[in-house]
Amino acid sequence: MTLYFLIIEVFIFQTYFRKWFFCCYYIAFVIAIAAVIYLTKWSRKRHDETGEVFPIISTSIAILILAPTLVFFLSGMPASLEIAALKGFNFKGGLTLIPELLALAFALSIYTATYIAEAVRAGIEAVPQGQKEAAHALGLKDSTILKKSCTSSSFKSNYTSCYKSIS
Repeated sequence: MTLYFLIIEVFIFQTYFRKWFFCCYYIAFVIAIAAVIYLTKWSRKRHDETGEVFPIISTSIAILILAPTLVFFLSGMPASLEIAALKGFNFKGGLTLIPELLALAFALSIYTATYIAEAVRAGIEAVPQGQKEAAHALGLKDSTILKKSCTSSSFKSNYTSCYKSIS
């Protein structure tokens, strides 16, 4: 009788404990997003005051990846991977990925990426040459011209082109 109650208690504990861990992952991700938003505002304020550029993209990606990963390891790694083992005439356990599914996912990804890349290229080419020359006259580097001038000017045409090609 005691063993029966122990099994029930362990089952209930594991069920609610796992739900709590997944809740912690979501909370960690939301906190990471809030931290990225705060960091972005802080870096803009710092840039306006001192003129120093803060590496916001790499820092944001690190925060978004490391916060849930840290919670995962602190929680005792509740998820586990199962290694496939040959039992009888078939494999048991592990993960099965059908080669056709992988080929289809790869093909659709490349197909969609070509449309988006062409729309972005056309949008950047649509920026008037005079705007690029004016940015050169100000003494900006080519990479800065592309980031600040061309990309921002071509965003509207890029957005509408990408939206029309996908839908």
